[in-house]
Amino acid sequence: ATQWAESQADLSVRENAMADVALAMAGTDPIAAAEYVQRLAPGDRKFNAIDSIAYRWSLKDLAASTTWALALSVEQGRDYAVFQVGAGRASGDLAAALDWASQQPAGVTRDNALGGVAYIMARTDPARARSIAEGLAGGIGRTRALAAVAAKQAQ
Repeated sequence: ATQWAESQADLSVRENAMADVALAMAGTDPIAAAEYVQRLAPGDRKFNAIDSIAYRWSLKDLAASTTWALALSVEQGRDYAVFQVGAGRASGDLAAALDWASQQPAGVTRDNALGGVAYIMARTDPARARSIAEGLAGGIGRTRALAAVAAKQAQ
């Protein structure tokens, strides 16, 4: 599948196919998926694939997915990966996820981890999620968490 995806002449088709291959790999071999997705050019396709890989991987192995996410550079998608590892952790245990997120390096990394937790928390406790999100300095963690709170409140 990787050879076929990479052999596509049209750039858009190739990038979409490569992202789809990475997502398929994430379910069975997240390490291979994490390595493969780095072949994509920076942009929405790559970051959307990183989102999915990080979330799926965090459900299987929080420690390994955290190590991977924190090792990425910003250009490689660290902010997206950390957010989704937080969201994945929160899907299973909100209290443990908050504890995990609060232990992440201070600054953007912790904000994105807490944003991922607040994003999931918005489903059941939008007021608390909003409080957490509003305390974040900025970035995708704050933006996505506040969007989840707004969506829940609009229902």
